[in-house]
Amino acid sequence: MTRSWMWMIVSMVVAGAPVLAAPAPAAPKADEKGEAAPGASERLGQSYVLMTRAEQAWKSGDPAKASAAYGDALEILESVEADYPGWASHIVRSRILGCESAIEKIRDGKPCEAAAAASPGEGGPSNAMSEVSFVLSAASAETAMKALKAGIVERDAALADLRAELLALKKENTALRGRLAKLEVKPAGGEAQAIPSILKSQARQLLAAGAYSNAVTLLTEMKGMYPDEAGVTHLLGITYCRLGAFPDAVRELEPLVKHGRAPAEVWQTLGVSYMGTGDLGKARQAFEEALDLDGNLSEAHFNLAQILIRLKKPDPDLARRHYMLSLQLGATRDSELEMAINTLLLNEQVLKLKK
Repeated sequence: MTRSWMWMIVSMVVAGAPVLAAPAPAAPKADEKGEAAPGASERLGQSYVLMTRAEQAWKSGDPAKASAAYGDALEILESVEADYPGWASHIVRSRILGCESAIEKIRDGKPCEAAAAASPGEGGPSNAMSEVSFVLSAASAETAMKALKAGIVERDAALADLRAELLALKKENTALRGRLAKLEVKPAGGEAQAIPSILKSQARQLLAAGAYSNAVTLLTEMKGMYPDEAGVTHLLGITYCRLGAFPDAVRELEPLVKHGRAPAEVWQTLGVSYMGTGDLGKARQAFEEALDLDGNLSEAHFNLAQILIRLKKPDPDLARRHYMLSLQLGATRDSELEMAINTLLLNEQVLKLKK
């Protein structure tokens, strides 16, 4: 029985059941030395270091060394763009343009222009803006600036919509706060149970019953009343995924991982949300973050396998490893995914035989 990848939501997160015990998963990918391949953030950091070294070499009168370092940085950045399409696209694209422009200028014998490289973090439009001046030609800078400005406009519009929604929710929740302030539920032990726990339990029951719209209403009201309850926001993200409202799920969940301290389950649900919107690069990075925190998440392995065969440069070997791990951890076999992976592996073998 096959499953659509857009519905890979972990039911265990909603039900609160423990993850099934399973062997510790192997490293996702290894190079010739047996070391784990770096992820998107690590590669972005490597490119920053290389570009900084290249600029120093260029300024010091060693264009050959500078060109080689820029070339290495460019190779890393292009691999990030191919393996994580859509992830940190503004900063990755601006660095690619910077490397290409620098290599061209070195080849033409031009001197290094004074520039300050941006910080190595993932960043956003602000970091990418500072990198546009990093040895870019006028034409390349104009192209990059247009892309960056478009991203900023999109971000500002989303923030404005979010502020409007929050204001509306605060007004709608006034009456509910009054009612809930009088609510007291006493379990068998006789001690008053915390209201957020009661309402989260009710939300899970609505999810289990398929009453997703009602769950959204309840969780949205709860979020306005208890803004510090990360579990409420996570449940709201799961509910939006169940409704197929993936952009709404992304909007809710991204703030939870802003500083990289979210639990594995949140990263996993965010990965599902990105898959639903078609952002495979961001989805891959989110699933890898989830597995770094908990390698026994079967759905994260399963969805990574789905992503890895859909890239411009598919990686069927790594996809097969993640798929097999997902089966060990309790996932249901998917004949279509197996056929897709095996077909890609067979094609690779045929190409090797032809060489």
